[in-house]
Amino acid sequence: MAPAEAPKPPVSEPAPATPPAEPVASAPESAPLAAEDPATRRAAAAKLYAQGRQLTEDGKLPDAIVALTKAVTLDPSLSRAFNERGYARLLLKRYTLAVADFTEAIRLNPLYGNAYHNRASARRHSGDQTGADSDEVEAIRLSKVGR
Repeated sequence: MAPAEAPKPPVSEPAPATPPAEPVASAPESAPLAAEDPATRRAAAAKLYAQGRQLTEDGKLPDAIVALTKAVTLDPSLSRAFNERGYARLLLKRYTLAVADFTEAIRLNPLYGNAYHNRASARRHSGDQTGADSDEVEAIRLSKVGR
């Protein structure tokens, strides 16, 4: 699972006034899969999710977002991909988009504690302390019940 807190920029380096623009995902390379059976689309989405997760770990956040967007296009029920894309957006300081992705991950899987934890971080960074506190309480509650 992706860690909840985004790393802080080095003290000697001022944070950019405006985060870099997010890449626009082109049509998925696997667009022909849209006509394929659901199992084939889910398998392709799972592969793209794994690629997106690795790209996030490698710090290639715009590329991760593209791969993860393709994954959720192929399988809109893939809550892990929404969570991971939200985490990449959180690292890019795209807090509103990150909150939207974490919210979708939670809608798809209301027991997804890590998504609550990540959304709390995005909300805290965007100034929504009340929402962040509420999400942290839910993340802790879910962790106590083994979710």
